[in-house]
Amino acid sequence: MIVYAHRGAHGPGRPENSAAALAAAADEGWGVESDIRRSRDGVPVLMHDPLMWRRGPVWPRVMSARQLARHEVPTLASVLERPGVPLCLDLKVVGVFDAVVALVRELSATDRVRLVHDDLDVLAQLHQRAPDLRLIHEAPVSSIGEHPAYLHNLARIGVTGQNTGADWWTRDAVRAAHDLGIEAHGSLVNDAQRLAHGRAVGLDGLCTDRLDLAAEHAQGCSASNSASAAASSSTSRRR
Repeated sequence: MIVYAHRGAHGPGRPENSAAALAAAADEGWGVESDIRRSRDGVPVLMHDPLMWRRGPVWPRVMSARQLARHEVPTLASVLERPGVPLCLDLKVVGVFDAVVALVRELSATDRVRLVHDDLDVLAQLHQRAPDLRLIHEAPVSSIGEHPAYLHNLARIGVTGQNTGADWWTRDAVRAAHDLGIEAHGSLVNDAQRLAHGRAVGLDGLCTDRLDLAAEHAQGCSASNSASAAASSSTSRRR
């Protein structure tokens, strides 16, 4: 299961979605979750809101990628260039899609990048334009409706992943998704109980702000697995 750092490993001195926060997440071995917008000069950049304040107003629509970098807004290319880092990216501006696809292909990153959108019609169109890209539909549990029909519709239009509240997923639901070639993702998972649930049902990925809890849970799972393996080995020797 891939654990994605929601807007990076943010904290003191590392604002959400800043270059420092995203780099810290990658350095610590987490996947990176962020949001894609477009700078004035057409460069894909990673920023959640269309306008924010960071030592002054930051507005991608009227600022170049170089100007945005002065406010710690990273380009997609700068994050993609870090090899092996899984990325889950919310496509906030559909008009930047072609530039994103070009970068992902150029850097041979199609296997580790997932693009997220909440509109099925948009996702269907994106799949037609770039069938090699991994696409995730993000939807609240309340809007999903009948589980089997929903998953079959995702597969029909070329969507390869689903992201909703982790509690919605059961082992049977994850298995049904996998049978259709669809990954199961959960967010936003910020407590130990839901982290444990996500691992137990076999989620492919989850998104969290609580990297401390995710690290503790991963260590606990490793210790448990090691103990189980040791017990199994001991039993085999006795036999």
